[in-house]
Amino acid sequence: MTMIVTQGRVIAVREGVAEVQLTAKSACGSCGAKAVCGSGSAHTVNLPAPEGVGPGDTLDLAVPEARLNAGAVVGYLLPATTTLLGAVLLSSGGDDIASIGAFIGLVGGLFLTRRFGAGLLLPSLSTCSPHTIQGETP
Repeated sequence: MTMIVTQGRVIAVREGVAEVQLTAKSACGSCGAKAVCGSGSAHTVNLPAPEGVGPGDTLDLAVPEARLNAGAVVGYLLPATTTLLGAVLLSSGGDDIASIGAFIGLVGGLFLTRRFGAGLLLPSLSTCSPHTIQGETP
């Protein structure tokens, strides 16, 4: 099983849960789509804290490649499909009504993606090999 691995810095540990800030890849800085994709900014996730990890430590985080691909499919295809479905279902009312149906479908698809899309990735996100950043004190 191929894993996608990235690093994150532990911001805080509370009651066995580590708040980890994921750092953006350096390639995100030159990407033309960074303004709309959200990848170029830092994100935080809450994960079970490995034993002995504290603020300032760096964790390697891994997710199976197949789960990441499934998340991308849901993130892109679900809103597109619901947009088309909304337009088709209301197309008998004319172009204006079909446009409203497409908008309703898009909003519904984005809601479903937001509600259920993270469930594809976060349960499979695992921590491995914690290590302290050299030269820094937590």
